[in-house]
Amino acid sequence: VIYDFSQYQKKGSKICSSNNAVILNNNETIHKKEGGCYNIDKKTLIGFFSFNENLSVYIKKNKIDVFLKYFEFFLKLLFFSIVLLIITLRINKKKLLSLSILFSLSNIVYFLFISSKPEYNFGYYPLQGGMDGLVHEGFGRSITNYFFNLNIYELFRGGENIYYFMPGMRYFSFFEKFLFGDTFNGIYLICVFTPIVFYIFLNVLGVNSSFSLFISIIFILLKIDHLGFSYDFLLKMSSSYYPEGIAILCFMFSIIFLRKNLLIYSSIFIFFMVFLRPNYLPVYCIFCIAAYVNFFKNNEFKNIFLFSIGTSLILIFPMHNFFFSNGQLVILTNSMMIKENLIINPFTYLDFCNIL
Repeated sequence: VIYDFSQYQKKGSKICSSNNAVILNNNETIHKKEGGCYNIDKKTLIGFFSFNENLSVYIKKNKIDVFLKYFEFFLKLLFFSIVLLIITLRINKKKLLSLSILFSLSNIVYFLFISSKPEYNFGYYPLQGGMDGLVHEGFGRSITNYFFNLNIYELFRGGENIYYFMPGMRYFSFFEKFLFGDTFNGIYLICVFTPIVFYIFLNVLGVNSSFSLFISIIFILLKIDHLGFSYDFLLKMSSSYYPEGIAILCFMFSIIFLRKNLLIYSSIFIFFMVFLRPNYLPVYCIFCIAAYVNFFKNNEFKNIFLFSIGTSLILIFPMHNFFFSNGQLVILTNSMMIKENLIINPFTYLDFCNIL
């Protein structure tokens, strides 16, 4: 394992190891067989290796960094405490109890799920090679570097001239790394709050609160492999860095905001759904058609304008592909029509209708 600190600006920190170390400073190579700690500066290039023993490497931060870490934790704790206090004051006790039960259960199930992964290490776990999730996370890492280097062109290009992999997942990864560092804590928050959003989703559809709680608990505890809408399935997809779980969450938010007549938010979240997972385009189309028909039927022309603010964002797909590919018109992604994504050809549905 080799560490390069050429971009490291801070002083006073040390890197420590329990095994062999090879230090490369100013074209000088130093081999230290015993474990120990070594000062870090911009010239430090150091490698660690071990043949028959476990390799342990860790950073001893300087006092200022340690203080800032705890101060940041204190500010986050204060922020969430204030948010919790506001929520507590605005929600009745029965609903607060229901939300607390769901939050506790989702955390327990998530912890049991993660504990089965020995490679998990406090917020981060390596993704398997050869899977799309690793590509999404890699794009997100690159976009993060483009952002901090103020490379606006590459930031918006997102790693591809024409989208092939899920477009929105790379930008979700960017925001996750921007807010939480090199961890998957953003995925964790989405996973543990999904049952709560599902409970609210059922409520706005008119389902009784007690029955909504019962369905949400079943949703959390019922473990059925390959069932598209189960908590177990969403955990597996999200932990593999696939966008299904986040896209479904966006769909529920869009319904919630639509029922509360918050049309701009509703339309933006339905766009996020298809931006994360273009395969959900049919859901997007049905949702938008139903909403527009209702607006026209009731002569709600202002609502048509408000709703169009978010839905028109879908033009980002062809605009991105056209601009960065120098004129190629691709509506969504290059992978839209490949056999792995399009198991049933659209013309097969027409044949089916003709048979009927």
